[in-house]
Amino acid sequence: MDKFALFNQKNLKKNIPELKSGMKVRVSQKVKEGDKERLQAFEGVVIAIKHGRGKPATFTVRKISSGIGVERIFPFHAPTIDKIEVLSQAKVRRAKLYYLRGRVGKKAKMKQVELAEAIAPTEKQETSEAVSTEEAVEKLADSHLRGGCGRKAVRVQIPPRAHPKNILRRRIFFIDNFCKK
Repeated sequence: MDKFALFNQKNLKKNIPELKSGMKVRVSQKVKEGDKERLQAFEGVVIAIKHGRGKPATFTVRKISSGIGVERIFPFHAPTIDKIEVLSQAKVRRAKLYYLRGRVGKKAKMKQVELAEAIAPTEKQETSEAVSTEEAVEKLADSHLRGGCGRKAVRVQIPPRAHPKNILRRRIFFIDNFCKK
């Protein structure tokens, strides 16, 4: 490993949350005024993440302050950033949300997703990888036979690598049609 790569790897932060566009975050940044140092929070929506996850990686946060849009670009691994808190997650279909610059008020609102689903998809995948397709279908069948034929009973998370999707869809469709009253 050359010296440049070693230097970059040594200075990377470890406690950075997995950010996505549409997340509402609070970034606490160290500000030095004279001989005193304090934390200043900047709260807004992540509208862009650029340059990957390495040393040059940055994310742009936008907020509306007194009716004026304010954007700040933060480097992920800056020594001045104390912590990044994820407050909520919006359902977005784009990586760059630059279209929010032209929107104000209710037009700039985005549909919110439950925070637990937004933050911990990797944890769910790790725990659910042990469940096979057959076990998941058996759980679905059991829940339907007990009288729980609602849509919630159909939504069992199965890892995408454990099965071909079309087989599982057919089985769920069969169970749904079987339990119709």
